[in-house]
Amino acid sequence: MQPGEKRNRASWFFAAVLCIGTSAAAAPQRIIVLELSSDLKGTERKEIDAAYLTDRVRDVTLAVMPRSEYYLIDKENMLVLLKASGKSLADCEGECEVDTGRRVGADLVVSGTIRKFAGQYKIALRLSETADGSAINSVLASGDNASAVEEDLKRVAARLFEPLLKKSTGGAALLQMTQGVSLPAVSQLTGNLTSEGKGLDLSNTDALVARDRALEMDKSGKEHPDDAAKAWQAVADVPGSNPFRKEAAGRAGEWRAFADKKNAYDKQLASDTGNLRKLLPLRSVPPEVKIQLLVEYARRYGADSPNTVEQLVDLVQPPDARSDASAALRCESKDASSCLSLARAALGRGDTAGAMDSFDRACAAGSTEACEELGMRMAGGSTERDRFRGSTALEKACSAGRGAACAKLASTERDPAKAARLTEEACNGRDAASCLRLASKDPARAAQLRRKACDFGDQPTCAAIRAEEERATAARVAAENKAQAEQAARERAQVASRERQSRRNTGWLLDGVGAASAAAFGFFLYSGSKQNDTIKAGGFATRADLQSAVDKGKTYNKIAIVTGVASAALIGVGTILVLSNSGSDVQVAAVPSGLVIAGRFP
Repeated sequence: MQPGEKRNRASWFFAAVLCIGTSAAAAPQRIIVLELSSDLKGTERKEIDAAYLTDRVRDVTLAVMPRSEYYLIDKENMLVLLKASGKSLADCEGECEVDTGRRVGADLVVSGTIRKFAGQYKIALRLSETADGSAINSVLASGDNASAVEEDLKRVAARLFEPLLKKSTGGAALLQMTQGVSLPAVSQLTGNLTSEGKGLDLSNTDALVARDRALEMDKSGKEHPDDAAKAWQAVADVPGSNPFRKEAAGRAGEWRAFADKKNAYDKQLASDTGNLRKLLPLRSVPPEVKIQLLVEYARRYGADSPNTVEQLVDLVQPPDARSDASAALRCESKDASSCLSLARAALGRGDTAGAMDSFDRACAAGSTEACEELGMRMAGGSTERDRFRGSTALEKACSAGRGAACAKLASTERDPAKAARLTEEACNGRDAASCLRLASKDPARAAQLRRKACDFGDQPTCAAIRAEEERATAARVAAENKAQAEQAARERAQVASRERQSRRNTGWLLDGVGAASAAAFGFFLYSGSKQNDTIKAGGFATRADLQSAVDKGKTYNKIAIVTGVASAALIGVGTILVLSNSGSDVQVAAVPSGLVIAGRFP
């Protein structure tokens, strides 16, 4: 390597440092590459695949444009943005393309058409600004077949962005490096004989043997292109009848061109790696610049030297910046969580533009949390573009079930039906405030919705629900106690009634027995009196008859006394039982002169 060449290569990195350092404060411009429109028909349309070629243009855009200044909206995210705006990716030209770019919040639009003219396929590319619809640059690629037109497309697509790169501080150096690392495509061979080979003179098989050897060398051609070129040149140099001469000469030329580019690529890689090894430990270079350089390096060389990229991260100073460097590299590989971490770190150091870019990339990589936060921050932006960008991110987050995003969309929606639907989605997405808004308008579901709001973390609602439940519990307990007391009173009354009836029945029975005893008392009293009259009248034949009459009279008198006392007692007790209630304190006593009843009659 010549000293001048070494100085030029070293200057690339310092130019890149300046480029990244001066552009870090501004948000990258957003680029979209629209699907190429094709006028081809039938098998030609299948052979010259517009979708495949569009992806190649996107690949070139990613490789050429410095990420510090430009951001490519990938196809998936572009389709989501278009769907959110109510549009589809239709073929169109001019203002239609610019309008599509505006709808997805892009600053620059790449569009193109595929046609066939004079036996060649032509691809016209156009780069336009969405602000005023003006064309920045246009290029034309051509080729006789799919492989040729693809190769030329890659070459001219890089030139499409030259006006932009010339405006960039480090643009020329970045473009120079990109051209240095771009390897040409090598067409695939099947190993089958061509139509010319079918007429091979088998008396001279040297060409066929040499071709077989060259096909084997093709398998390791990308690692050893010089050997592959020599093998194919050997096929072309076979004398005599050689139907493979033209094919082999072309193939040898392909491998020589590849070898030249590979050598340049290897030198460029070694030079850039060496410069990075010197620059990353320098404490005078800001960490964010080192990280951006690592990302640019990984984008260009990472697929071929992933271990080198990891080793370079360990050189970053100060050491605490290495985790951010690793996160930036993972984010470059579309790791959503790493992009989200970068966004948080950028917010922490006050880099709002950098944070929004990282949120955007995290959202594109599938982080609905990032989409939600990006939308929340951008929806109230000062420009229409920012507001559209914010609402689009919110719609993506809402469709993934992020309740806060749905709530934000509902708050700005003018259509009442759409606003109600979004509020419902927000509640289902665990947004407590939305559940409470629904509860205030839907009494039938109010309790259920308030419970959901509590479950989603709304503490005042939880406290109110607890207080209501405590009051309801106290009222229920009081009602239950009252009901139990009333039931007990009814049961006591029923028991008392049954006891009272039983006492009365017993009293009436005793009164009846007492009445019978009174009748017996009267009978024996009368019989005793009659016996006394008989004794007084005399006329007994013997003393024994007299004594018998006297004894009989005494017996009548005793029985009369007993039945009289029993009658009085039974009638007294029976009367008490009939007239008194349970719990009466009544005493009955027989005395010589009668029956004494004393006590309290409730």
